[in-house]
Amino acid sequence: MQPVKVSRIEKAVIAVPPVQDFYFTPHRFSSLGAQIVSNLLNQKGIKTTLFQFPLLRKKPLSIPLPPELSYLRAHLLPGESGKLSFFSKYKQYGPPFEQCAEAITSETPDLCFVSCFAFCYAPAAIKLAEQVKKRNPSIVVIAGGAGVSAFPEYFLNTFCIDYTISGEAEVSVGPFIHYLMEPGSKPDEIPGLGWKSAQGMHFSQSREFAGGNQIQPCFSRTGGSFSFSISLSRGCPLRCNFCSNHLSHGDTFRHCNDENFRKAAIELNGELSSSDPVCINFEDDNLLLDYDFWIRCLKELKSQFPQVRFFAENGIDYRLLTPSRCNELIELGFSQFNLSLGSADTGILRGSNRAADLQLYDNILSIAATADIPVVTYFICGLKQETRQSIAENLSFLSHRPTLAGISLFYAVPGIPGFEHRAQFKKASPVLCAGSSAFPWNGSIGTETLITAFRLARFVNLLKSATKSDTDTLLISKILESGRLHTSTRTKTGAIEISEVPGHDSELVRAFLKLYKKGR
Repeated sequence: MQPVKVSRIEKAVIAVPPVQDFYFTPHRFSSLGAQIVSNLLNQKGIKTTLFQFPLLRKKPLSIPLPPELSYLRAHLLPGESGKLSFFSKYKQYGPPFEQCAEAITSETPDLCFVSCFAFCYAPAAIKLAEQVKKRNPSIVVIAGGAGVSAFPEYFLNTFCIDYTISGEAEVSVGPFIHYLMEPGSKPDEIPGLGWKSAQGMHFSQSREFAGGNQIQPCFSRTGGSFSFSISLSRGCPLRCNFCSNHLSHGDTFRHCNDENFRKAAIELNGELSSSDPVCINFEDDNLLLDYDFWIRCLKELKSQFPQVRFFAENGIDYRLLTPSRCNELIELGFSQFNLSLGSADTGILRGSNRAADLQLYDNILSIAATADIPVVTYFICGLKQETRQSIAENLSFLSHRPTLAGISLFYAVPGIPGFEHRAQFKKASPVLCAGSSAFPWNGSIGTETLITAFRLARFVNLLKSATKSDTDTLLISKILESGRLHTSTRTKTGAIEISEVPGHDSELVRAFLKLYKKGR
């Protein structure tokens, strides 16, 4: 068995598989990595088709709960749909895999790149690759994306995937295409490449990252005619223990050059009118590491689209903000701040290699509130030193500040600190690596506590809501009076019922309510 090669490459398909999860956020689904691969292949003269399958079906398909998630059954309440709900049904966002594979093979491509943007979605990527290979075994299938970068062996150890590409496409796709077509070329020096032979799986020892001149920003349309996402930078030197950014992009911060960004902005202006209500979401983790560069980009877009509104929904590290920076971003058109807190517990943060400056955080909130700019603050629940008390304190901390609470349930990714030994992920299903799976990876708290925290975060936001229905008001009073967690469900007749949430962590609820009522 030798690595698969081809004599010519005329057509390629890039496929983003359907998403299987409890939820999906279309307006955050930018597929920026898949679009970059498409652009690179087009530059090589290869006719390319990009399928974003999660967006190709309006209504999700209800599918059986994976056996690996059976521990969640007690927490999935039929008919629950109120503002304090967890989830009720597992779904597939996108067409059936057979239909997706049919669409791919009908293009008669020589290559099929399967994008996996998170390791928890590895099963869906492999299912799609299997269906493609069954229909046309001659198609060379390559898996790439952040999910592959975390654990390429998991993907390559299947009959349906011929190659894996880890890391950044700009440094690997070009050399990979050359390797496929040149008979004497070897794969060893292609950055991030994985391949198979009669001797087993092999992985290039070359690791290279894109320089600023290689990063080509592209605007991806999301959620509407005038909404776009873009990423301008790569890499992060901060290395917080819960983050997997470095697995794909390394720990050196880099961003595209000004000229490449200006070209992308001018190209977008050619598609739209300068008077259009354009919304731009930056998916980058750390643009504040080069604040001057980011400001130049914002000003460029402002000159192209005077009515532009800016967002950074992936989260801004508030520690890199200052009051003057905050005011400048608002003046340029920031319409909402999504702030990354991590935790309000400084001890937990120290254990996660992250510092805190809560006085600065409060100053930023004050400035945003004065300017009437909404804020969402994200915190991570389930870190190593987490306790019921620390969760209660996080929730109470946010409940008394002008911000919504954005809770992120901790999930492991192969390769992050504490989970470097990837062998454990050969036995544990990737679906456990989704935040919605509420799996107790660190053992500090259990699933019951994680889901209760999730519901309480929604309760905090309900308390802050300016518009409450009669049901909302009744829910709030029931919880505050009883000290027990309640939710609303819709019966088969359409009636709304309020009842206590079965199996919730009552100790956590009591701890939170005690702090909340004290104003702490």
